[in-house]
Amino acid sequence: MRDVAERARVSEATLYLAFPTKAALLADVIRSAVRGPFPATRLVESPQWQTVVTAPTRELLPRFSVLIEGILHEVAPLLALGAAAASDDADLLERQDHGRLSERATFRTLVETLHRRRALAPQLTLEQATDIVYALASDAVYLRLTRDCAWSREQYVDWLADTLDQGLRRGARSAKSRTR
Repeated sequence: MRDVAERARVSEATLYLAFPTKAALLADVIRSAVRGPFPATRLVESPQWQTVVTAPTRELLPRFSVLIEGILHEVAPLLALGAAAASDDADLLERQDHGRLSERATFRTLVETLHRRRALAPQLTLEQATDIVYALASDAVYLRLTRDCAWSREQYVDWLADTLDQGLRRGARSAKSRTR
């Protein structure tokens, strides 16, 4: 907290007035990175999200992939930092869990949009489709591909859009055929 206060050119006491714990500071930094210039709104209420879910069906997953990549570019390293620290901080662990639930709920709205448009593979339930988005558009996958495997941001966007299209719209093999 001392280093943050020095960089912000405020006293440590001032920083603690605004953010009583490191978890509160990290949560606010992550929230600001996700919400961008619209801090009072949740992502699903932002103009960027509305641009995604009102796009023509063929553009929906590519637009989602661009939006999520932009968010993950800013947030994924912070989430990794938070995850590393969460094992020692109950408040941070609780905030992390809350963030994951919020992320999943946001992704479900994308899935529901595809479902309403009859663009979701028929063998998928809404829960299964949400699971697919939640797993593929995760900060962990983003960091593995862009940091560990040195993929460009554009490669990640293209991969995510194509993989989501395959899994959600065209449909992966049914559960029955996977057991053979």
